[in-house]
Amino acid sequence: MRYRPNLALLIGFGLICFFASSCEDPTRSFNSNPSLVIEPGFQYRVVFDNPVDSLASGQLFEGITGLAASPIAPMYQKPLIIKADDLLARISPNWRSFIRWADSHSYTLSLGLICNSLASASATDLKYLRNLNRWQNELWLHGWDHEVGNNIAEFSGHSLAYQTTHLKESIKWAEAKLGLELRTFGPPGNRFDSFTSAAFLANPQLKVWFHTDDSLNFPYVIKIGWIVESSAGELRPFDQFREELHRNSDDDVIIFQVHPAEWEESDLGQFREMVDYALETFDLWLTTPYAYYKWRYDMANLVILKVTETEYIIDSRSLVYPHQLELVAEPASFYSVESIRENS
Repeated sequence: MRYRPNLALLIGFGLICFFASSCEDPTRSFNSNPSLVIEPGFQYRVVFDNPVDSLASGQLFEGITGLAASPIAPMYQKPLIIKADDLLARISPNWRSFIRWADSHSYTLSLGLICNSLASASATDLKYLRNLNRWQNELWLHGWDHEVGNNIAEFSGHSLAYQTTHLKESIKWAEAKLGLELRTFGPPGNRFDSFTSAAFLANPQLKVWFHTDDSLNFPYVIKIGWIVESSAGELRPFDQFREELHRNSDDDVIIFQVHPAEWEESDLGQFREMVDYALETFDLWLTTPYAYYKWRYDMANLVILKVTETEYIIDSRSLVYPHQLELVAEPASFYSVESIRENS
């Protein structure tokens, strides 16, 4: 059998090297150990120091209901997406404070990039953005120039050709300057018109749309609202936030739409309290739009076998996408079963 390298270990080694090379760039991985990545076509062995459930050895976890009781239960909690709008490639002090806060808690962020700002960005800022777009964060397409006027906006009131070109140019510049593929779109001001859907579909690289209407069947839509802020940059009083959160708690995905570039220093402290309250009250799982899109596709495709009271096999051979693995406890060891066979 042909040897395949353990991709999870390679990713972990690469991140260790990155940590050593830069202490100012964002480095934390979302929610858990950055080396815990499951790839399609593999089986993985996970060993814990202590039992993580009381079920008998030989238990087979499969299907969404069963897997929600397995060691990867956190991945089946309701997702929370922190949708942070209006990121410019020249990273401001407000943005750096916001990102440092999230990084210090291993919180994942979804960052709406205004893409024409890439044209004048320094090499240092471009490196910072490239390092952001790892497992823990997602840069998404928040327009080319972020036009938002009284009667017209970048994706409302312009021709189909204009809107299609703005998406294509944004995608092209992100690939050229950052080496990444933008997968998620959210129009400036959440404004769109009858041409926007066609412009989106003309750019098939885009898979997810932050939208105000989740009843649409194309493309994959994540509904947004105003839970945290009452308007751009204006945080709600905590009591109002709590009411809005509870009112929207039945949504499939909870979205915290924010504009940290416009905050005062005290606003970040208030937002920290809001995130902590939401995570503790509703037992949410922080993720990004494209990660959630992929997980929705694959979430019923995993199979887990309990081998002993502390040892499990995760079978990802039916997956389509790789996934960052979130577990109920830190594992004592995690490795590909195939690479064990090949090296034994």
